[in-house]
Amino acid sequence: MKPNYLLIISIVAILSLTACYFLKFSNWNFDDSYIVYRIVNNILDGHGWVYNIDEPYNASTSILNTMVIAGLSIMTSDIALSAHIIGGAGIFLTALIFFQIFQRDFGVFLSLLGALYLIRLMSTNLTWGLETNFFIGLVFLFIFIEHKNRRGAWCTLGFIILARPDGALLLIQKAAQEFFRNKALPWQGLFIVSLVVLPWALYSLVKFGQVFPETLGQ
Repeated sequence: MKPNYLLIISIVAILSLTACYFLKFSNWNFDDSYIVYRIVNNILDGHGWVYNIDEPYNASTSILNTMVIAGLSIMTSDIALSAHIIGGAGIFLTALIFFQIFQRDFGVFLSLLGALYLIRLMSTNLTWGLETNFFIGLVFLFIFIEHKNRRGAWCTLGFIILARPDGALLLIQKAAQEFFRNKALPWQGLFIVSLVVLPWALYSLVKFGQVFPETLGQ
């Protein structure tokens, strides 16, 4: 099979532009990001999921983003850098999936232009350090899985909800779609989502006395 040079060039262009914006904003952080950074720092210092030590309060809207930042920070020893890497990965994933989905109908050139413009929009939305671009990347991953009719959609929905609780709207939409299609609730899919979300829900209920963070109300 001959290599698809247009595809390779497109992927390199998407990766290159994402990297350029990543470097451009490497020292810029959204104000609320420092709330997450402080929680991550407390986790890494052994104080647990707290903003103020010994005060049981969850000030982070995104559970998954905070967890992934903490995990990556163990390797990088830099919390802000880890958050930017995760955000950059979300931008790259979004643009790559956008390109992959649309290239068949609109061609490589137009799809690449759209993907590059999408990178610009996401990179300049000034939410570096927060979960925004990571969340969008997960949503596009869900769209890709649905588009390809592959397994993993329900599991991805679970991670989307952990990335932002209002991602549950996608779960409701997916469940309603399956219900009207099959005339039955998708219990297996809902069970898969619960396996992903339930461990945090139980921990949050015991630790903070609530499942959803206070920040969601804002």
